[in-house]
Amino acid sequence: LGQEDFSYNSSLETLEILEAYTILPDGKKIMVQPNAIRTVEDSVSQGAAMFSDVKHKIVVFSNVMVGAKTYVKTKRINHTPLIPGQYMDRSTMNPGLEYKSYLLELEHDPAIKIYVYSDKVKGGRIADGPSGQIRYRYEYKQEIAKLADALRVSFADFAPTIQFSTFKNYEEFAVAFNKLVAPRIVATPKVKELADQITKGITDPKEQAVALYNWVSREIRYVAIYLANGGLVPEAADDVIKTKYGDCKGKSGLLIALLAAKGIPASMAAINAGKSYTLAKLGMVSPMNHAITYIPQWDIYVDPTLELARFGQLDYSEMDTPTVLLSMGKVGHTPNMSIKNDTTITNVKLKIEPNGEVKGTSQTKYSGYNEYSERSGYADYKKSVNEKWV
Repeated sequence: LGQEDFSYNSSLETLEILEAYTILPDGKKIMVQPNAIRTVEDSVSQGAAMFSDVKHKIVVFSNVMVGAKTYVKTKRINHTPLIPGQYMDRSTMNPGLEYKSYLLELEHDPAIKIYVYSDKVKGGRIADGPSGQIRYRYEYKQEIAKLADALRVSFADFAPTIQFSTFKNYEEFAVAFNKLVAPRIVATPKVKELADQITKGITDPKEQAVALYNWVSREIRYVAIYLANGGLVPEAADDVIKTKYGDCKGKSGLLIALLAAKGIPASMAAINAGKSYTLAKLGMVSPMNHAITYIPQWDIYVDPTLELARFGQLDYSEMDTPTVLLSMGKVGHTPNMSIKNDTTITNVKLKIEPNGEVKGTSQTKYSGYNEYSERSGYADYKKSVNEKWV
């Protein structure tokens, strides 16, 4: 509790610490000195797992003790939007926190059309500004924090919320999003050459799709890339082929380009790979944090970041979840688990010897999500992946 961490994307926004101090139990203020406010790189970007231009302002408070309080005032400016010419913002109140006083005010030019949605928060539109600016004001208080159940869905699915967006719905968002993505995932000559190599001798379209999925999922190394708006826009398919690495968007984009080279249409599908199962009321990036691939020809979703999953198998966190299908301009939904497709069957044989000793065998057969989950656990049985670790 003696320090606060404020993260920001240094390519898209600026963050300034205006004021910070400790309030001692007797009311005395101990100001945070400039050398105790540090700008540091995102720690995960120092390794090969992620390239990021996210930075952190770390505020280190002095004399923090029982009964003391900390105060900090910040100023954040978003100078470059994720999608050019568009605005999206979502504030959701965490049930696990106390809100003594929360105030949100928005003012914008009337020439800009911004949709607004709020739930369980007091406020709304107020008097226009002197030059006709459209203004909103919202207030919220929550005196008692509520403990979260371990199996609870994301609080974003049900908690009080305020949302602003220039997109009325996710269909509009998908069209704008796809304009950024589509030029990066085309079937270039390099992509076509690779697609022909991978599917050599395979004529059945679905078997071609399986071969392409297996190649991308196993041969393209996962590296997260969050440079500028790289959290939204994938690396070009040719670049992913050249470097042999990419994040979820890069791997999905390359797979879509390879499929297109064989005449198989596919769409990138934005999804929340977590505990959020409800989209926001307005079109926006939230709550999506992952990208997979949808192939409408067989109504099937695949995730090329799951190296050990069969074609069509998804992780548990991706099942029964809404998706935004970018090239199709609509909302979709991943399949739920089913008794038919996701099963675990175990046969156990035991023999009791005359002396009371018990001997036996067990054999388990997995299918669907359960198969993928168990395959991950057994992947290194007999040290079969040591070479890949090197």
